[in-house]
Amino acid sequence: MSSITQDMRYLESLMKYAMRYGVARASRKYNQYPSYIYFWHQRWLSSGRQIESLRH
Repeated sequence: MSSITQDMRYLESLMKYAMRYGVARASRKYNQYPSYIYFWHQRWLSSGRQIESLRH
């Protein structure tokens, strides 16, 4: 059984914020590069928005 980590919850929150407000705004709020957000966003969307896809 795999557990959901704190990092995965953080990334899920970031993905949801980016979906709602855009990558530029999410980048400023979470202090992350846009390329970092696009990388995880692509993985998250391709998996059908499953939190398991956000595992490092």
